[in-house]
Amino acid sequence: MTNPIHLVGVFSLLVATLFLIIVSVGLPIWKDVYFLSVDISASALGRSTDSPDLRMGTWGLCFGGEVCTKSKLGYSLSFIEDHTSGTARVVSSIVHGLTYALVLNPIAAGFSFIALLFSLSTHFVVGVLASIMSGVAFLVTLLAFALDFSLFVTAKHRLDDLSTSSSTFRTSLTARSHYGPAMWLVLVAFLLQLLASVTMTTTIFNAT
Repeated sequence: MTNPIHLVGVFSLLVATLFLIIVSVGLPIWKDVYFLSVDISASALGRSTDSPDLRMGTWGLCFGGEVCTKSKLGYSLSFIEDHTSGTARVVSSIVHGLTYALVLNPIAAGFSFIALLFSLSTHFVVGVLASIMSGVAFLVTLLAFALDFSLFVTAKHRLDDLSTSSSTFRTSLTARSHYGPAMWLVLVAFLLQLLASVTMTTTIFNAT
């Protein structure tokens, strides 16, 4: 009879893998899955302009969910410059080097999937491998979340601080940002990976 604790681990790995896969095919491939959305408005000399919301995903950027960069690793900051007022301040809010670390999300999905496959076996040796792989998947997912958090929390704080004005030129730039579903999916996947790692290890100790 299958250990109920083991089943909890298998289910946790399954859901974590699905969540990480969703993040891995996020914007601009799946436009509703993004990490951060920013509404930018600028005014000058009594005239105001609103840019479509800027969304940041795993493989690129989109404005208004329609005009997007090509899917590639690392953000194209020139794309922001071409579509946004007050570009220097908007571009400087993004730590460009960290955008390349977003590749860790699909890598975490891969490790999680491998751990899930191992966990489906009842063989003791394969169970040990499942325990090891679930631990590795947890560590990779933890690293992915930490870098995602660093990138987008920093960007959010900087963008929210853009609501400044200049009395000399009578200009203002306002940016309102909020986290998208991808951020929360990675967080939940990280917690599920932790649960899976603990349950898989517990199952091995109970079997010895």
